[in-house]
Amino acid sequence: MMNSIVYDFNQFAHKKSDYIFQFVYKKMLTDINHSHNFYEIIVIADGNCTQIINERKYFLKKDSFVILRPNDRHYFTEQSEDVKVVSLSVRIDEFTRFCNVYKSGLKDEIDKDDDPRIFFKYGLFSNLQTTCSRCSKNQSEYEYKALLSSIIKLYIDLSDINDALPHNLEKALQQMQKPENMKGGIPVFVKLSNYSRSHLTRLMRKHFNMSLHEYILNLRLDTAYSDLILSGQSMEEISENLGYASFSHFNKIFKEKYGITPAALRKKNSFRTV
Repeated sequence: MMNSIVYDFNQFAHKKSDYIFQFVYKKMLTDINHSHNFYEIIVIADGNCTQIINERKYFLKKDSFVILRPNDRHYFTEQSEDVKVVSLSVRIDEFTRFCNVYKSGLKDEIDKDDDPRIFFKYGLFSNLQTTCSRCSKNQSEYEYKALLSSIIKLYIDLSDINDALPHNLEKALQQMQKPENMKGGIPVFVKLSNYSRSHLTRLMRKHFNMSLHEYILNLRLDTAYSDLILSGQSMEEISENLGYASFSHFNKIFKEKYGITPAALRKKNSFRTV
């Protein structure tokens, strides 16, 4: 086990403050193995990164969020050039008060085991973007409270859905967010789940009302949509990296789902950073 530094909240914030808000862009995320005596909520606004939490590796992409608890040991090992991360650190007492307002026993649920609370939802950051922007500009505890409130309500909504999922399925779905697993498609999904293909098919029908093919198709195309806008990869590279042997096939099914070709989407949403 690696040694880890323990950070105290008062090292970074005024003693009267209950919050620390950070927006990280075009900077290296910390590779120092550490823990702290407060809660930290991390939202991936753009790009992707890999974080080690309690000696386990997690791939986080845009629209992922993590709730790190006191004593969770963590650090980053990899990040894309375009990664943008929002972080809200909260004192234990303040975090506890908010949890008690929204759901009895919520803090105990968040703290209950060694696995960090990690969720992914398409469009998550777009729903939080206005609040995060106000936090950056106003730097007031009122805005921080609004952001914490939004995150806790989102956590409750998503955990209610995930509570019904078998543990193996939940872990496999998380691992399938990695590009190399996405490229491998159904065979990799089956292997990661430790279920037979027929049983995994039944579980996906039960919990998501979709076939394995539909799940992989949507996962790949939604990732391609994001990559076309946010990455500098060529359209052919994106197609190949997601497991499509033919760009023409990728182009066809992309247009069928979104009503626009990859080229038109990229042209419509192109941007440059300085």
